[in-house]
Amino acid sequence: MDRNDSFREFMAAHQQSLMRTAYLLTGDAHLAEDLLQTVLVKVLGRWPRLAQVASPQAYARKALVNQYISWRRRLVRTAELPSADPPERPHLRMVRPLPNGWNPIGLSPDGDTITLAEYAPRTRLRTISHLWGTSTAGNAKTVDVAGHYLVGGLGPDEETVVAVQSVTVPGTDCLRSGEDLVHLDRTTGKVLRRVPVRGLSMTGDFVHLRSWAGPQEIIAVARPFVCGNRDDDAPASDVDPPFVPFTAYAVNVRTGKARKLATYTAQHFFHLVLPGFPGTL
Repeated sequence: MDRNDSFREFMAAHQQSLMRTAYLLTGDAHLAEDLLQTVLVKVLGRWPRLAQVASPQAYARKALVNQYISWRRRLVRTAELPSADPPERPHLRMVRPLPNGWNPIGLSPDGDTITLAEYAPRTRLRTISHLWGTSTAGNAKTVDVAGHYLVGGLGPDEETVVAVQSVTVPGTDCLRSGEDLVHLDRTTGKVLRRVPVRGLSMTGDFVHLRSWAGPQEIIAVARPFVCGNRDDDAPASDVDPPFVPFTAYAVNVRTGKARKLATYTAQHFFHLVLPGFPGTL
């Protein structure tokens, strides 16, 4: 068996799983494809050596994370600096780089405190205060969340984060949604309460949370959950996945009652232009 044959076998066995990892990291279908392709080129170049190790897929996963971190350079929005006396440059602005791998999920009304979420390799929340000072050193607080969650935007009370837990289907590498909406404390990462959802099948669908539809409702986007046995001889479909229905709901975070808003057809969650921040994976 030549190098290309063994690499093709590796791809047939692990491409879908690696694509899920790339999508989990980026939260964007196109970026996930770019990330995976970049890493696979590196893997192919090292394949004669990697083919001899016990777990080349572990190397590929680590390479995905490292490549993603090297890509991750995001800036928070600019902010005008107020002054009692009009400056010579009235539109002086500042930028503040965000930590690698973190996604903004909330900004205080005065723009001085930002809340971030990290999804991989574990779920964490971070609050940075005095954002527009000369330095943010010492102003950041990070907390770990026990378990893996897909979080929505920071709640209107600016203290809680509503999330959906991701759980592994036994005997597979598939992730599905947990059964409840989970209220997390922004400052401690602890679970405050769980609310069973009605009117939306949390286990029959895979659910992402987006922004808030009102003081007590958060937007949830759901697609049918599928976790079938992989066919080694079947062509990989992650590069050009099929179009599937996505349904948006407004879910009351207190009662768990979901009301249907609309149904769309798309290939990925992030092909839908809906309110909310990117990266809620």
